[in-house]
Amino acid sequence: MEDGIDKRLVIKHLGDEPWESAERFGFPPGPEARVFAEAAETGGVLNVVGRMPAGFVEPEHVHDDVDHWCVILAGEMHVAGEVLRPGDYLFAPRGVPHGPLSYPVGCTIFTSVRGAAFDHDFGDDAEFGEPATP
Repeated sequence: MEDGIDKRLVIKHLGDEPWESAERFGFPPGPEARVFAEAAETGGVLNVVGRMPAGFVEPEHVHDDVDHWCVILAGEMHVAGEVLRPGDYLFAPRGVPHGPLSYPVGCTIFTSVRGAAFDHDFGDDAEFGEPATP
């Protein structure tokens, strides 16, 4: 410890990390991500802030190998007949289909996943970008 602070404590500010394309997670061009912690650094937990553009829609999908938590930071997520707004929470356990997830006004989301690997296999016939209503 230096200055009474345990060096295992990690503090990051949203502006500390650059926005990058979320294509590395299986998304098409458009969504962006700021990676705060890679799974290899944390014993298997990936922490990301994602930014979804207005009108973007994720088709229904499933993560077979990860549990998936989300907290809405800004904007709206429409899913399962519900509108999630800042402060609202979504949990999708591994193996549980979720979606479509619609972002009619855009959305910034804190996402945490635990498991083998986090990517989106939407399938070859997945369609993105059509706003849905709750």
